[in-house]
Amino acid sequence: MVSALRERNKYERLMAARKFAVCDILTGKKYTSVQDYAHDCESIRVMEYGIYLLQQMGLDFGKYKYFMHTESNCGIESPRLLKDISRFNRFELIGEAKNHIINGCCEPYRKKIIELAVASRDRIATGYELGEYLGAMANIHYIEKNRPGKDPLTILSCYTPFQNYRGNNRAIQSVKRLMR
Repeated sequence: MVSALRERNKYERLMAARKFAVCDILTGKKYTSVQDYAHDCESIRVMEYGIYLLQQMGLDFGKYKYFMHTESNCGIESPRLLKDISRFNRFELIGEAKNHIINGCCEPYRKKIIELAVASRDRIATGYELGEYLGAMANIHYIEKNRPGKDPLTILSCYTPFQNYRGNNRAIQSVKRLMR
């Protein structure tokens, strides 16, 4: 019983560390405490949208489902992921597990995260911050996948906070290259 609980906690810690490693690799930040992330809205946005895109690229982060609520004008979100992120505060330090992912054993994860980091560099000269650009990319992908035949730029400008037309056009190109 104790062994099973220890294994479950180890798995939960590893899954949490994967999420925070995504954030660190994409943003270049090197937080060691979960509390550092909790007060950084940009990091939470990068984590949420980055994980959506990485799941679409075939990586497992917990099979989070995303939804678009057109009444709220927030774009896609994963309530379960956001709840999990807020629960991670029980892991005071995740540095060791996160470094294991960034520097070692999880080559497929690192490779895909780096591909996403390269694609996100297209945001330069768009006026978007990293979290916003990943948000535009994630929303575009979601719209194209779940609302075929609809113009993603129109939906993006009407039902999300991503209003930068030039940035959104670039995000479409980034998503196409990333998901080919």
